[in-house]
Order: sequence, then structure tokens, then C-alpha cells
Amino acid sequence: MVMMMMMMMMMMMMMMMMMMMMMMKKEEKELQKFNHKDLIQIVMTLN
Repeated sequence: MVMMMMMMMMMMMMMMMMMMMMMMKKEEKELQKFNHKDLIQIVMTLN
């Protein structure tokens, strides 16, 4: 249970970092793609 929580936290941190980097680069289209497809897939795999 604790391990799962830690993993979730790590994943969230990674997502935030990636989003920040994308925002800095101003690649909004890629950001949207990443949000809709990869994020959902990762959440589904985690759950």
C-alpha cells in the first residue's frame, strides 16, 4: 500500500516536471497530446 502511494507520488512529480518543460518550450500541441493520451494510459496502468 505504502509502495503504491510512493509510486503514485513519483509519477505525479514526473508528470509535473514534463509539463513544466513542455510549457517552457511552448509546445502546447504536444502538451495536449501528452495530457490526453499518455496521462490516461499511465493512470489506468497504475490502477
